[in-house]
Amino acid sequence: MIDGDFESNFTALKMFRAGDTDGAIHRIETHAFMDATVLLYDPHAEHKILDMFIPELVDYRHAYRANPSDWSPMEQNLERLLSSRK
Repeated sequence: MIDGDFESNFTALKMFRAGDTDGAIHRIETHAFMDATVLLYDPHAEHKILDMFIPELVDYRHAYRANPSDWSPMEQNLERLLSSRK
């Protein structure tokens, strides 16, 4: 999993440096949302760090990913998981 994290983050850095800011942001968002989904999917797991960031994650999604028609299936699942935590 660390290999995938490195590859995704490094690719996003290269995109950002090459001037593809929108592409880099999309890649970072996709990766962060996927990680949050995986962590939230296990209702018995304790993720104190993620729990601290849930309000910020919700706020970020409301500010920058507010249109459900733009959401991938993974983002739709993340939204369901976040809603169930309220």
